[in-house]
Amino acid sequence: DEGNTALRGASGGAAGGAGASTSAEPPRAEQDPRSEELRHRVDGLKADVAAKEQELRALRRELAAAQAELAGLADSSPPPAPEPGHPPPGPDVDAAWRERLEKAITSYERAAGLLRYVECVRPDWKNDDGSYKGIEDEHLHVDASALEGAGPEAEEARELVASCYLNIALVCQKLGDFEMMRAACDEVLQSVNPHSVKALYRRAQARVAPASSLDSDVDAAIQDLHTAAQLSPQDKDVRGLLARLKAERKAKERSDRSAFAGLFDRGQVVTTDPRTEGDAPPKLDLNDPKVQAMLDIHPGPGGFT
Repeated sequence: DEGNTALRGASGGAAGGAGASTSAEPPRAEQDPRSEELRHRVDGLKADVAAKEQELRALRRELAAAQAELAGLADSSPPPAPEPGHPPPGPDVDAAWRERLEKAITSYERAAGLLRYVECVRPDWKNDDGSYKGIEDEHLHVDASALEGAGPEAEEARELVASCYLNIALVCQKLGDFEMMRAACDEVLQSVNPHSVKALYRRAQARVAPASSLDSDVDAAIQDLHTAAQLSPQDKDVRGLLARLKAERKAKERSDRSAFAGLFDRGQVVTTDPRTEGDAPPKLDLNDPKVQAMLDIHPGPGGFT
């Protein structure tokens, strides 16, 4: 455009000069044979960018709807126990509550899957008749190219995907599915943002929530919370849970020490060597009928000598 403007200005100036011919044509630059190919490529990339922008806008709307639905469930919990004299709620109430939460998980999974998904890279993954062949792990590839890079779009994509997984973890916490809650947090920390304070906090919650959690789970949760506290020292939720778990662990250690105190100091060590057992045992008279009966021995006619 700048070249055309300059060319038009130059042509106009020549027309006003003495002896200039208004019918003279401007010289034509020799066209590079690659220009047409590059022009098509540019047009294609513009179309792709426009499609991605439209897809991202739709994704934001879907995420906002899912977040609004989750906000409506923020204070919800399984139906409360009925008051005395009132009939318990029917099974449809609990089923509807679970269905809403599971629907929220599906929405978050779909939203995250638009930017980070698994594809089969096997070239012959279809049979001649159009049916699918078995898909093996070695032919699966996670496409997370939208999350790569340091640009603002990649940063926004990472935040969006992390938000989806963290909301999945929150819904799983409400459903009591702590294994899936922990898996969602692992996905954030391992594949999206290893410094996510919220993912560390919720993973710690998922570790200690089950009744079957072990001391090793508590230790791992405390380690997660230590890391989160270093990343965000002012986070009250992180510091509160960390202080509670450390206090509970210390109380358990005191209880264990009290229960087992002196257990191995009681009594006397017994060995098989009579010389180490203090006083020598009394000598038994083998000719005494009582000793013979106790030892269940029977001497011959001459007795014991």
